[in-house]
Amino acid sequence: MTRLFCTPSPARAKKSKKSGHVPVLLYGVGTSRLAGLGHPIVEECRRLTRAPSQRAWDFLSFALSVIAADSFVKRTDAADGWTREIGLTVELLNPSPWQQISGQLEQTLRFLTGDIWQIKFETRGAPIPSLKTLRWKDAACDCVCLFSGGLDSFIGVLDLTAEGRTPYLVSCAYPKDAEKQDLIVGQLGIKKDRHFSANPDPRWEHDNDTSMRARSFLFLALGVLIASTIRSKQTKIVDMYLPENGFISLNVPLTDRRIGTLTTRTTHPHFIARVEQMLSAVELNIRIVNPYQFKTKGEMIGGCKEPALLKKLSAGTVSCGKWKRTSQQCGRCLPCLIRRAAFNSAKVNDPTDYRFKSLSKADDPEDILAVRLAALKMRADPEKWIRRSGPLPVDGSVRRELASVFQRGLTEVDNYVSKDFA
Repeated sequence: MTRLFCTPSPARAKKSKKSGHVPVLLYGVGTSRLAGLGHPIVEECRRLTRAPSQRAWDFLSFALSVIAADSFVKRTDAADGWTREIGLTVELLNPSPWQQISGQLEQTLRFLTGDIWQIKFETRGAPIPSLKTLRWKDAACDCVCLFSGGLDSFIGVLDLTAEGRTPYLVSCAYPKDAEKQDLIVGQLGIKKDRHFSANPDPRWEHDNDTSMRARSFLFLALGVLIASTIRSKQTKIVDMYLPENGFISLNVPLTDRRIGTLTTRTTHPHFIARVEQMLSAVELNIRIVNPYQFKTKGEMIGGCKEPALLKKLSAGTVSCGKWKRTSQQCGRCLPCLIRRAAFNSAKVNDPTDYRFKSLSKADDPEDILAVRLAALKMRADPEKWIRRSGPLPVDGSVRRELASVFQRGLTEVDNYVSKDFA
């Protein structure tokens, strides 16, 4: 088992190394002697117009510790080359509420990352950053919307605004993502006081693991942090929107090679339900809402409440899982195929500049073939196959809705692929 000790104190971090821990400095810059992450988040928090709650800050500290483990513990060192055994000790301002649900947290992370977790909380955690002189007026937001810069989150923002909501956008700004996110936010005319964007920036003397199965846990924690700054007399519960089409949210493994956490579970309904239970247990009154859980991506495009803005700005959104390699969306990976099929299904022109314009010219057709094979096997009995992605809700009507969106989503992609790929 690899053990990490996550603390805001450089002295305690260095001391933990003597007892066999990987020392991690929370909200500090990584050095040759200490792993570190989270320091950009502190500066971004100082710009807030209202201070977050202490409990939300503790949740962020824990989520950063999870990202530290996910980044600094190599899967290649695991016995099976994938499943890591991680012992995580985290210092919080008030560990008591989290100690009571440590088992629940371990199970939730087990489902998300595929690793075996042992979690321990201690006192002496990082304090909430003091706010700078307020630079902007209170944005008066009434909800939070997680904004990745992808097409789904973009449509989510358009629809919320069209409905008269005032969302506070939250972005996890990994390298290169931030410029895409900021560009769209600027084009929509959303001011800086309604967009919280921060990079966890995990650094140490070795290379980081790149599987990144825990990234959505931090994304949710950042959303919770901002939601805790929204205080309303009308409601005690703040809505946090997580816009994601139901087909990719389930992310059913299309081949046997992708079973379990070899396929990401970042917004899987079971994972989101576990996080909501956890937030309720520690009295963080936040409701996670995915209004597109039962819609395909094509249905999202077709039903967008701001079609003119969608057509004008959607080219700047990113769906590709490999775009950072060439600074261009490839057009052939599964997220790109789903995107292309969605525009095709909605009969809306796709303005995206793909590297591979035609699927028939793609030099690596693995995902294309996976879609074709999955469509042959899975369409007849979709509920059987969606169980491979993880536990489903007990409610039979909800399971049928999930099976239906999976079936429609798979058909949407297969119809497009079969037309363009020979």
